[in-house]
Amino acid sequence: VYKRQQILEVMGDRDGQARLLDELESNAAGNPTLVAEITQRRAWLLAATAHFEEAERLALQALDLHARLADTDGQAGDLQALGTMAFWAARNLEAIEWIDQALELAPPGSVLEANVHHSFCDALHHLHRFTEAQAHLDAATALYERLQDRRGLAGALSSQGALYGQSGRKALVEPALLRASQLSEEIGYRYGVAINAFNLGHHYTITGQGAKALGPCRKSRTVFGAMSNRRGLAMATANLASLHHALGTDEAAERLALEALGMYTELGHDLGQAVCHGTLAEVARRAGNREAAQAALDAGLARTERAAARPARLQLLRTKAHLHLDAEDLTEGLRTAEEATAECVEAGAGWLLPDLAVPLARALVLTGQAERALEATDSYQGVAQEAALLYWRREALRLMGDEERAYAVLETAHEAMFRQLDGLSAEDISNSLRNVPIHRDIDSAWQDARPTRLTVQLASAS
Repeated sequence: VYKRQQILEVMGDRDGQARLLDELESNAAGNPTLVAEITQRRAWLLAATAHFEEAERLALQALDLHARLADTDGQAGDLQALGTMAFWAARNLEAIEWIDQALELAPPGSVLEANVHHSFCDALHHLHRFTEAQAHLDAATALYERLQDRRGLAGALSSQGALYGQSGRKALVEPALLRASQLSEEIGYRYGVAINAFNLGHHYTITGQGAKALGPCRKSRTVFGAMSNRRGLAMATANLASLHHALGTDEAAERLALEALGMYTELGHDLGQAVCHGTLAEVARRAGNREAAQAALDAGLARTERAAARPARLQLLRTKAHLHLDAEDLTEGLRTAEEATAECVEAGAGWLLPDLAVPLARALVLTGQAERALEATDSYQGVAQEAALLYWRREALRLMGDEERAYAVLETAHEAMFRQLDGLSAEDISNSLRNVPIHRDIDSAWQDARPTRLTVQLASAS
């Protein structure tokens, strides 16, 4: 029966797991060890379907039952469950406290110890403590390999890919995620399939390959939906909404962002709500609806305060800076961009600097500070914002009267823009060039600036 439970868990068959737990529970009377085990497993099942309040109640109940039995292994599993639930609910500091206790009790060399190290890695990653996260991931990976735990190894490879991206080793991200995806497919690990597709889509997005990200993002959303994994579905839907906005399909972006916002609101997930409000603010801003954009921005910022989520707050400040610049309030636009950039550096969130460099460069160009604009746009190759940064770099060079370098930079910006759109249909590319302001500006500038070849047919000599 336990083996069937494990198989159903790997497959992501939540209904099958629930039926099997009911079957086990009917035979558990008078067996306190089995009751404690079933309680823990039911807590995990509820957490997997994002019923966090009930899941945490059962995990605490299981912890009490295992303590009465003096079962330290069981207590370690309960503590890991509580830590993972806190992490899934975006309460990362609380997650660390639970997982730290679990590590003290986990049997050395066991799958449970490997799982606890892996949970530690994920929570530390989201707190941007990358060196510590890598150490725990190394420990988990070594144990999974020694124990020949392919499911655990698939999860570790996925986490490794995400850590590579945050540490700037972008060339290593795709191979790690593709290997994790392959391993997950081989063993029928549906959560692994979904989360690796999500991470792969995110990687393509932030490296300026937006169109290439669509397939993995859609796959992630489909698999999470089939699993009835509400947290995963909300996460994948919000990600797809942001991607549609970047590619210029704002009707789809708004619909998906509202759908994800509804799910995150039901889950009580402040960080997820903040992300959705950010997308809605950008959609409203592009449509010229400043009042709706400001309302969404304020709602998002309020939720980042509740979640203590600085990276999400910084991304919202990027939108706030652009809103000021759209209204020709250059002083406030520049101040907001400068303060957000300084806060980003202070927080050690360097991966967000390209996001913030766009409004900063725009504000500096609009206030005539060409030299500073050049500094702000230096050394940002292979990022989602590359084309936009190059466009404002070109504008700074034009302010300085350096038309030759400005033309070369514009050519590179045009190439970067089409790398992002590569893979879209001709119609979708046309829509993006029309609907995304920075794409429209780059394409218009390129059409005006590129050399025109004039063919003259001379009359033949008679």
